[in-house]
Amino acid sequence: MASRRRLHDFFSISSRRFSAGAFSLASIFRVGSRSGHLRKRPQQDQIFSEWCKRSKLSATTVRAVIQLRSKYPRDWEFSGSLIYRGILMEGEIIDVESADVLIEIAESGVFPSVPVQLGKLITKLCRSGFVGKAWDFFHVLKRGGCLVGTSCCNALLTGLYRKKDFEKMNRLFSEMKDWGMQPDKFTYAIVIDYLCKSNRVNDARKLFDKISTTTQDHTVLCSTIIDGMCRNGQVMTALDFFREQCSSDLHYSGCVVTYTILIDAFLKAENISNAMELYDEMRRRGYKPNTITYNVMVIGLSTAGAVEKTHSIISDMQNQGFLPKLMYYNMVISGFSKKNMPDKMLELLAEMETAGVKPDDFTYNKIISYSANRGDVSTANRHFNDMVSRGFKPNVVTYRALINCHCKSGEFDAAMKIFRNMSEFGIRPDNGIYSTLFSHLSDEKNVGYVLSLLDEMRAGGVSPNVITYTTVFKCLYRRDARDDAYRLMNVMEEEGCKPNSEIFVILIDWFSSDDEIYRLTRFIKA
Repeated sequence: MASRRRLHDFFSISSRRFSAGAFSLASIFRVGSRSGHLRKRPQQDQIFSEWCKRSKLSATTVRAVIQLRSKYPRDWEFSGSLIYRGILMEGEIIDVESADVLIEIAESGVFPSVPVQLGKLITKLCRSGFVGKAWDFFHVLKRGGCLVGTSCCNALLTGLYRKKDFEKMNRLFSEMKDWGMQPDKFTYAIVIDYLCKSNRVNDARKLFDKISTTTQDHTVLCSTIIDGMCRNGQVMTALDFFREQCSSDLHYSGCVVTYTILIDAFLKAENISNAMELYDEMRRRGYKPNTITYNVMVIGLSTAGAVEKTHSIISDMQNQGFLPKLMYYNMVISGFSKKNMPDKMLELLAEMETAGVKPDDFTYNKIISYSANRGDVSTANRHFNDMVSRGFKPNVVTYRALINCHCKSGEFDAAMKIFRNMSEFGIRPDNGIYSTLFSHLSDEKNVGYVLSLLDEMRAGGVSPNVITYTTVFKCLYRRDARDDAYRLMNVMEEEGCKPNSEIFVILIDWFSSDDEIYRLTRFIKA
């Protein structure tokens, strides 16, 4: 008893302190097998799990284990099967060397313990980008006498299909037939999906009709064909096919996936009425929408401009226990903004807070910009201050709308204060903001203030455009600042900014003497 306890302590310490080398692993299992006390699976798993964490199953370490097989065949057989398990551990990455190692293990005659493990290994190889090596691994095992099932073939077919290696797909189908292996519904689903996405929907339909008498559960196959039809623009044909299957098979009534595919297709075709009818029908039949269904509904309805229906879907989500995404709320707020429904925007903002969904900078920018453009200074300021207090960053569009709102309300000093605060957030004013300020400066400030702001604009790296110059010329015209206008004409000429018709109208109306007309003519020619 004491000897057994000492051995148990030895393995516990070994699992924590042994190095990550392959020889360490082999040594542990040799000692255990000789003593006869390492036959229980929990002890093996504990040591192997710790070894995996330390070694990260590097190709170098695994190859070293393989090299020990000739000297310790019993240890190798056990270690090889454990390596298969280790490769499937969550977070374990298969690289080129590791993929080659798997093939070497298979060639040495060590097979996965069950077909399910083989299917998982093939899937992981394919998802790691080694579809060709998955093909080699599969066939090495098959030639060696390993038991492979339909699920293993399906895993390989899926990888080949994603890589669009249709030649090997056909070869594997032929091999399955030669081996006397019967395809299952998932095999047929892969084939039908391949035919649909290859624009061979009619061939997919023929195959479905052929196998429908031998397959009891049509749900996966029907969904695949319906998806293929919808992708090919045959939305009404897909709906007719769905209705036909529902009427011909009393046990078939679709599923959430089928309904979601059809709803998505009708929304993309901007057929909102059919989409809503299918949604209501799905609910009546007892199929609860999932997150994908809700995502399709919200994005589709919002894109189609059905903002109130989108809002009702979000409410339905909450009633069903789902927490709507912030993106959904932002889409609806944007929709209410376009529909000129300010009360609904603010109502939805309050609803977000109640639901525990915090607004982001997009939410605030949309509400502030809308309120400011309507001239609602108090609402715009309230949400602007709330936004800043929560640590969100206003964008240049928000500042432009807010500054314009204050200017139109005669609050020029408040507008300039907001303008000066832009630098605190690292926001550079654009031509639109400067043009807004210039258009109101003519009534509020003198010419020197206007021109100093124009110099500040250039110093800040913002080049005035023709709209900005038009606004400044209007200001100079009101103050009859002719000398400043001459200088501004020269600056425009130097910068290569071509005047527009509005500037010409101002100058022609303004300048009347012969000398002024001469200058104006030269400016026009330049």
